[in-house]
Amino acid sequence: MHQKESSAVLDRSTSQHTAVTHPGHVRSHNEDSLFGDDRSGLYLVADGMGGMDAGEVASALARDEIIRQTAHGASLANAVAGAHRVICGAAARGVGAVGMGTTVVALQLHGQAYEIAWVGDSRAYLWDAPAGRLSRLTKDHSYVEDLLASGAISVEEAHRHPQKNLITQCLGMSDDQVLDVGIQKGTLARGQTVLLCSDGLNDELTDVEIAQVLADSHLQNRAAELSSCADALLKKVLGGVAKDNISIVLVQVRSHFWPVWLRKRLSMARRGDLNRSGDLNRSGDSQQNQERNSANRSDSANRSALASVFFAMSLLVSAVFSVSSAQAEVLRKDLPSDEAFIVDGKVFSSKVFQAFSAAVRAKTPDMSDVAILKGVIENHLIARTGSTESSHEATAESTVWQEYTMLLDQLFPVKIDEAIAHRCIQLLPVKGEELIRWVGAEPTEKKRLVSGVISEEALKAAEKVEIAAIRCQESAPQSIRLDQVLRSADEAAVLKLRRGDTETFGRLTVIYARTRLHEGLLLKQQRLDDVDLSTLNQIVIDRERRVEMEEAAGVRIEMHHSPEQIRRLIKTITDTEIDAYYEKHQRDFQQIGEVSARHITVSSQKDADRVVDEIRKGLSFEEAVRKYSLASDKTENPPGSMGRISRTEKNLSFLQKLTLILPAGEVSNSFRMPDGKSWEILWVDSRTAVSLPKSDESVRSEIRRTLAQEKAQTQFADQVADLWQRAEVQLNQSLFPEPWLRSLPGAQKR
Repeated sequence: MHQKESSAVLDRSTSQHTAVTHPGHVRSHNEDSLFGDDRSGLYLVADGMGGMDAGEVASALARDEIIRQTAHGASLANAVAGAHRVICGAAARGVGAVGMGTTVVALQLHGQAYEIAWVGDSRAYLWDAPAGRLSRLTKDHSYVEDLLASGAISVEEAHRHPQKNLITQCLGMSDDQVLDVGIQKGTLARGQTVLLCSDGLNDELTDVEIAQVLADSHLQNRAAELSSCADALLKKVLGGVAKDNISIVLVQVRSHFWPVWLRKRLSMARRGDLNRSGDLNRSGDSQQNQERNSANRSDSANRSALASVFFAMSLLVSAVFSVSSAQAEVLRKDLPSDEAFIVDGKVFSSKVFQAFSAAVRAKTPDMSDVAILKGVIENHLIARTGSTESSHEATAESTVWQEYTMLLDQLFPVKIDEAIAHRCIQLLPVKGEELIRWVGAEPTEKKRLVSGVISEEALKAAEKVEIAAIRCQESAPQSIRLDQVLRSADEAAVLKLRRGDTETFGRLTVIYARTRLHEGLLLKQQRLDDVDLSTLNQIVIDRERRVEMEEAAGVRIEMHHSPEQIRRLIKTITDTEIDAYYEKHQRDFQQIGEVSARHITVSSQKDADRVVDEIRKGLSFEEAVRKYSLASDKTENPPGSMGRISRTEKNLSFLQKLTLILPAGEVSNSFRMPDGKSWEILWVDSRTAVSLPKSDESVRSEIRRTLAQEKAQTQFADQVADLWQRAEVQLNQSLFPEPWLRSLPGAQKR
């Protein structure tokens, strides 16, 4: 039986989470400890070390001490270090066992900003749903991680290494060790999810497998999706050996911390004021519609809600802005049947666009055809301003190439028999020293030599090197150049190539050649032509370039830094603007001021876990107080009452402070008290929110950032409107009916 918890869907916390833990198939008990609280923004996974005495005691001590210290204002790193001292001290006093230890990974959220601290091999990942990318935020304190960092082994070898569970750092075991607390800081953007996990997850699943489950879960910003995603990850692990305990915590920032313009659009959609294309419905009270139209114009010209579409792990239709004020030259024309539309002279083929649209609708049924059309056209308009280079081969960089390959496989699959592939693809022998000579940059470029970036000089020289050829039936031989393969390599692969890893190079070459063979077979079978392939590649290129431009403009916020544009705009925000925003959005800046709570006191972790389990299975908290509590207030009315607790009271106890960060109407996890003599279980009956004053610097800082993002959104939308105004778009009138034009910016009705 696995244990699971989720954040309440309707509370007003800044984040939401779900947590699940399971002992696995081999071990009879669970040594992991979890914690997640959306009010305090603290989340953690502590993995009591398997095979060690009292691993579950060590993980619980770490959990309780980190909760206690952060509640008292300690930094996350100091709290983790304090947990190490507590575990060592407890073992010395005879609590648990000498030598007990645990790993830990903890996340602290402050609005959208986050801090992660870890010791050992419990991990934190960042899942960026819009980009379809999974990134590790932590680096294991382990023997195998050190081997990987030194270049002695590959990522694949690390995952199956026999000593992958040999860690070099942990909490507890010995107070002689010099603790190295890993720290990572950044900012969560919309659509990003943090995954905390014990090694019971990542030992069984590779990062690619984890990413696939996350992609298939279509995470947006709903608690139910987080819960189902955690279940899917657990199910995937339990489908294998699952020899270790598995613990998973998924965390997202709530949608009301997204930019205001987006919150308004989503709110209008929920009220039914927007149709599927993201435009205002014309039914209903005309005065209300006028007011809403006015609000939208001031919020940058009727932007439509974002629509994310995932292909495999990475492709999406980017944000679509509906700018009704622009006078674009969008016309329905009598085009050839194989041409869907033309944007400033660039032809997009009917066959590819229709296949692409069908795949999008299959993934997101609520997305309209016209919204897909709008997104593809607008992505191209935006992308054209970022670069003049648009040929297929010149833009076969790693991300674009991988997305193009996956999309080609999904939309136009071709079964390539291994015997045919072996016969058609001819690889030239390559030595490790040749690889190092080809890939290495100039000797003076030391930074490039240790990075995953290949210099343009090296790529230019690589154009002269042929490393493979495709010879298939009566078709003319097609050579594959070194620069083409290098451009398809991601940073991790480039680092291996710098070490002369010929196996990785051979694998990259075969993948590249198979895709070219795939294209050749489609052309030979006349399923696609050159315009079709160009269209497919252009859709991917445009999406990637749009992402880059949104990041540069401050529309899309990267996790580890604020774009220069946002930093500039923050400096332009006046006190008057901050005060006005605060008055309009005061409810967004609230904290719990007073609570009414009850508690149960027990003498051991075992008793506490049993009581919590019974309450979650249906025992009333009041009955549990009477039955199990050791405190004298069990006879009060109501039993276990702590009365009203105010945040403004002086000298609040540790237990009282805990009540201020817990949700109402549900039993808490158990908390070990600072004296180590008792455990407490809490139930908050009611909470009263109070507004943070506008003089609070954290409030003013968040408002500055929000207003800067709004200004960035407005500026970007104005630029998009200008692009539509200057664009020449021709739609095939046999494919796109007249009503579609009314949903496109500034379409001409002819």
